Amino acid sequence: ATTYPVGTNSEVTGVPNYSEDGGVLIQNTTTGQIEQSTITPDAGTTTPETNTSNSGNEAMEAFYNKVLSQLGQGRNAAGNTVYGEWWASRVSNSAFKDAAWCAMFVTWCANESGVPRDVIKPYAYCPTGVGYFKDMGVWHGRDGYTPKAGDVIFFSFGGVRSDHTGLVEYVKDGYVHTVEGNTGTNIGGNNVRGVWEHSYSVGSATILGYGI
Repeated sequence: ATTYPVGTNSEVTGVPNYSEDGGVLIQNTTTGQIEQSTITPDAGTTTPETNTSNSGNEAMEAFYNKVLSQLGQGRNAAGNTVYGEWWASRVSNSAFKDAAWCAMFVTWCANESGVPRDVIKPYAYCPTGVGYFKDMGVWHGRDGYTPKAGDVIFFSFGGVRSDHTGLVEYVKDGYVHTVEGNTGTNIGGNNVRGVWEHSYSVGSATILGYGI
């Protein structure tokens, strides 16, 4: 797959000219940033979902537990993830199989748990996920909000766009503890990529906000 510069959104690295809703990703030749165009996708670019939506609280509890059940998961021998393979099938684009996968991880867990689409709308591009939560009126910026277990958390490691996402596991003593896909942890002196737990000060500048 073509690898673009990280720019403001690392989640498009490795995905050539495609976004999760069928729109085209373009590279701004002036800034080097990856941006989503307004091109309308062709009909039939997505495949039907297979999950059955559960009621709100039941589904969100299942979502939370599904995320935690994935701890330690990562890429397979082919270099793909189950999350990317699922999304690739969903949008009929094989480039997602080995793409950056933190957003697809969150979306896969929500889909597997039967979370209704009007609670967590599928996304594989972090800024799109932020936009969905804002459109639904359930977005909270970092400042002035106390996160809770089950919130979807978004990060920005530079600039104003989100470039990483995960789930809030719990909040304690001023720190938000998370589970995130496509992150690293030290195992035997090696940085191993996978689904891991992390923690941040609730006021950390890297936290952009939360979808709830």
